[in-house]
Amino acid sequence: MTPANWSRADRHEFVYEPARGPPRRVRFEPRSDGTYERVEDVWTGCRWRPTGREPVDALHFG
Repeated sequence: MTPANWSRADRHEFVYEPARGPPRRVRFEPRSDGTYERVEDVWTGCRWRPTGREPVDALHFG
């Protein structure tokens, strides 16, 4: 699967609200090699701002 042929349905994300601070979002974007990239974002009040990222070999849902 390459970025050119994946859809938003291939992307996984969740949003959470910490006890203190603005909402946060974690998303898993498909990569061209079949793995994912985990991207962490924070809500600025106007838009999501990326705060970190790292490659992920596999996702497991329970």
